[in-house]
Amino acid sequence: MQYTVDGLVIRESEAGENDKRLILLTPDRGRLSVLAKGARSLKSKYMNSTALFTYGNYEITERGEHAWLSGASVTESFYGIRNDIERLALASYIVDVVYELTGESEEACDMLRLALNTLFAIANDYKPRPLIKAVFEFRAMTMSGYLPNLETCSVCGRTRGSYMYLDVMNGEMKCAECLHTVELKKTAAEDEIRDARILSPLGGGALAAARYIIEAPIERLLSFNPEEITVSELARMSETYLLHHLERSFSSLDFYRNVTKM
Repeated sequence: MQYTVDGLVIRESEAGENDKRLILLTPDRGRLSVLAKGARSLKSKYMNSTALFTYGNYEITERGEHAWLSGASVTESFYGIRNDIERLALASYIVDVVYELTGESEEACDMLRLALNTLFAIANDYKPRPLIKAVFEFRAMTMSGYLPNLETCSVCGRTRGSYMYLDVMNGEMKCAECLHTVELKKTAAEDEIRDARILSPLGGGALAAARYIIEAPIERLLSFNPEEITVSELARMSETYLLHHLERSFSSLDFYRNVTKM
C-alpha cells in the first residue's frame, strides 16, 4: 500500500549503516514509524526532509507491519531552531512532550497544529521562551484530557481573588480563604495526605492567562503580553502540572534548564 501524509519529524534515530528511523506526527494517523533508507548519507535526497523538527509531505510505502519512505518534500524546516542552543533545547523538549501525549493510529490534528505553532514561535523568537514553553505545556495537557477547573473555587464558588490556588493533582482551584479554612480542619491523621498536596498559586494575571490558554484558538494562543510576574507564575504552574500528571521528567527538559543557566 502507498499513501501520502503531511507530518512533523518528532524523533529520528540511526538504523543500519546509512538509514534513519523516523517518528512522524501526522494529523489523521497520529505517530507513524517510518524507515528512511540511505537518509544518513550526505548524498541522500532525504537528508533535509528527515531532519528533526522538519514538517513536510511524505510518500509512504507500507507492507505488513513495515513502512518506509518512498518520497518526501519539505514544507517548513524551522531553520532558526538550529541557530541557537537554547532554542534547540526547548524545541527538543516540545517534541518529547508531543511524543508522550500522542499515540499510533490516533487522530492528532490539534496536537500537530499546536506543535507547529510552538516551533514557529521558538524559531522566530515570537515571544519570550518561558512564555512559549508555559503556553504549550498547559494547552497540550488540557487537550490531552487533563483539563482542570479554573472557573471557580471548589469550596465557595468564588471566581477570583488576590490569589487563587490550583490543586495540581485534583485539578481544582481554591481561593486563599477557603484553602486556609480547609487546611485548619485537617486532623493530625491527615497531615501526611495534606503535605503531599501540590498547590500552585495564581495571581489575577496568571489565572486570566491560564483561562485564556484553555479556551483560545490555537492560532491565537500567544496573542497576549503578560507581565513578568504573570509569566513566572504561569511557567511554574504549567511545568508542575505537566510533570506531575505525566509522572515523569524529561532529559530534554533538564538540558533546557541547564542551557538557560549558562
